[in-house]
Amino acid sequence: YIGAHISLVSNANFRYEGILYTINPEEETVSLKDVRFFGTEGRNAKIGKPETAGSDGVYPFLVFEGRNIQDLTVQKKKEPMRDNNMLEDPAI
Repeated sequence: YIGAHISLVSNANFRYEGILYTINPEEETVSLKDVRFFGTEGRNAKIGKPETAGSDGVYPFLVFEGRNIQDLTVQKKKEPMRDNNMLEDPAI
């Protein structure tokens, strides 16, 4: 799964998405690169806590401690969007 697109929710209910870079079983960590932060996305409101907004920035590299990860999901690859006119090109 190294290189896969990952969605990760921390125990603080923050969601991150990035590319899986490493899994270190000795240190019990997961590293992602090119990481986006999506905040709590309504998860905290369900438990009566304040929400945290996401951000537009991209973090080059983050290391997560396994004990602080609530959920980790491998995302399906997204098919590239194609214009219908492009599909008429016999070269494609």
